[in-house]
Amino acid sequence: MIGRAVTPEQKRAILERIFEAWGKSPQQRLGQLISNSIHGHQEDDTASLYFVEDEILATWAEEFVSR
Repeated sequence: MIGRAVTPEQKRAILERIFEAWGKSPQQRLGQLISNSIHGHQEDDTASLYFVEDEILATWAEEFVSR
């Protein structure tokens, strides 16, 4: 799957990936994890979350906690 999660199964898979990433960085709140994950990937951090596809967000969260 690339892009937007549409079905309940796809949404669950994305949320599970983000949940697993969050577990690897327990000192962060969820908002911090998401914000830190997108930081540096988008030119305009104030609007970028609105446009980030689900699959990309999950990948960025996984990448962020692996650094």
